[in-house]
Amino acid sequence: MEQNNLKVLLDKLDQAVNYAYQNHLEDLSAILNEILGEINPIYTNLIQSVQEYSARGFQVPVQELYQQMQDMNQGIGHQDLLFIGDLLRYNIRNTVVLYKNICEIV
Repeated sequence: MEQNNLKVLLDKLDQAVNYAYQNHLEDLSAILNEILGEINPIYTNLIQSVQEYSARGFQVPVQELYQQMQDMNQGIGHQDLLFIGDLLRYNIRNTVVLYKNICEIV
């Protein structure tokens, strides 16, 4: 994924966090579908390339990536907007930043 696309994705994550914290379920649902479609290949790449990235000095927390996806499914299932907002803000955003940093070097 290109750096510009990753910047746009980070902006979408920030917007989704705002929707979640403002309790705007419809707006959050719309942007969340886009985000999930974009982060799925990122997570897949990180998991599949963990050995390569580790050899280059990046610590890819594979178990945390799986946990984040499970947590997202749980948050969506329960429509827990605060939980989704926190997950996007503190976990998934950090994963996208990690991927962006890897892409800048690899």
